[in-house]
Amino acid sequence: MLKHPALWALMFEAKHRAGVPRDLLEASDAAFSHVPAILKAGQAAGEIVEGDPARLSLTLSAALQGPVTISTDGKFKGVPLETLVPATVKHILLGLRPGLNLI
Repeated sequence: MLKHPALWALMFEAKHRAGVPRDLLEASDAAFSHVPAILKAGQAAGEIVEGDPARLSLTLSAALQGPVTISTDGKFKGVPLETLVPATVKHILLGLRPGLNLI
């Protein structure tokens, strides 16, 4: 994604164009269908809050896609994505509790 940012953007934008083939839309849905299933399993284990897994997946995806999409040279405001992405996941899982030093 960082080597080909135009392809990264196209991957998410193209499915909103008129006349996109149905099989492309289905492939896109299938590519991301595992995330709600993982969240649902986490809910069953009591590790993830209750709620619609598809909605929770949207929150997680947006939180991770944002920095990647607007990063330059693999960094966002000087922080490498290799540091930022795991910290973002921890913040999502643990919240914004005081005392967390994730970055």
